[in-house]
Amino acid sequence: MQYRDYTDMIHPKASNLVLCFAIILLLWIGIIPDDSIIPVESIIIGNSPLASFLSQSFDFFSAPFIALSIAFLALISYLMVWINEDFSFISIRTILPAFFFLIISSLMIRPHAFSISFLIIFLFFMIVYSCFRLYESPSSSASVALFNSGLLLGLITLFSLSCFSFIIILFIYYYNIKALSFRSFLAFVMGLILPYLYCLGIFYLTDNIFYFSNYFTNWTIRGGSFIWSQMSLPMLIYLGILVLMTLFSLVKVVVFNTHQTIKNRQETMFLVHCFLISSILVILSPSDVGLLLPLTFFFGSFLLGQAFSSEYNLLIKIMMGVFLLSSVLFLIFPNIN
Repeated sequence: MQYRDYTDMIHPKASNLVLCFAIILLLWIGIIPDDSIIPVESIIIGNSPLASFLSQSFDFFSAPFIALSIAFLALISYLMVWINEDFSFISIRTILPAFFFLIISSLMIRPHAFSISFLIIFLFFMIVYSCFRLYESPSSSASVALFNSGLLLGLITLFSLSCFSFIIILFIYYYNIKALSFRSFLAFVMGLILPYLYCLGIFYLTDNIFYFSNYFTNWTIRGGSFIWSQMSLPMLIYLGILVLMTLFSLVKVVVFNTHQTIKNRQETMFLVHCFLISSILVILSPSDVGLLLPLTFFFGSFLLGQAFSSEYNLLIKIMMGVFLLSSVLFLIFPNIN
């Protein structure tokens, strides 16, 4: 009976969606002080050719870009609710993945305030959706789906070179669902290189080709390790709490996954593998770690949502209470050292 009341409370009804939108506004309208902001050049732009090119014409901290970030966050949160409605890889209908994502990303990414982070997450969501949809008819639409995935991943890698690592996960998933063939592989490669061809042409015509060469030559492992030294102590503590919760969720989801249908098991493990890849990359701290951290929050939120909606016992209550309390404390005291 208690679990049924809990599932009713986290059901994606109108009042919960309004509550999520209210949380976004609360966390994004001037709550966190400006001195908690990590410099834009060191975190997001890095050596990315597209971000560097855009930074010449746009101010990423301007009001329109802040509004764009809020819009992307709201859209991604809604899509996280909707995707489980469509595919049901979580056994119950719930807002928890979106709930965790919007709070964590608002508190951890809000000091950086970049629409680019949410743009990359949105593109990754489209890849996830394409992969899930492909499971239903892998033989008839494999080439188109792989071309679209390659195109989206190509765009993402123009912002974050480390994201090439996700090719491994994609091919494993395509192979497992029997969608990988020589023809579909060529379609994926064509989609992957197309953004680079357009990017090269634009940079060449505008005499900015050096952005492209620097992007590959300046990428290094441990090149983004400075991000940890620039984080405040409360931010590191909050991140540590999230790590412990996510490890608990990861174990719980993997164990629970054995009782799912084959389709839901494939979808869940795809998200698990994406989370593990992004986490490994964050630990290695490449030059573009500032963009990989939001991706880790995105994939981790699915795991948190699945683990915390599967049952409602004392441990779940305690961990949810710790999460909410630590989130409030970090919101109020983001910079105490």
